[in-house]
Amino acid sequence: MAEAKAILINSVKIEGAPKYIYILQLEINHEVNDCATAKLVLAVDEEKGTDYLKQADENKIKITAKTSDKNPKDVKLFHGCITNLILEKTPEYNLMTFELKDTACLFFLARHLFISKT
Repeated sequence: MAEAKAILINSVKIEGAPKYIYILQLEINHEVNDCATAKLVLAVDEEKGTDYLKQADENKIKITAKTSDKNPKDVKLFHGCITNLILEKTPEYNLMTFELKDTACLFFLARHLFISKT
């Protein structure tokens, strides 16, 4: 029988985002013949969130996790570009909501623009 593998939330690592207090929401969608999208909501320190907004359009977000089996390994869950970013201030912490599209969408967009020019 195959050994079951799971991804634990405390093993999720997010690269390209500001240092966060914790992950409130992570949603990844990928339909057939379409680019993957993701929604990520992080609780962040106010200063780090504000600083991040100044350079966020240059960043890509990579989301990985470690499997929980006997030989844990990193698994890429998502790698994409920021399409929308919202910073919401609350009394305790700031909420930073990322809407993302897979980096493959850049290839499809470039291909579409090339085809439409010819």
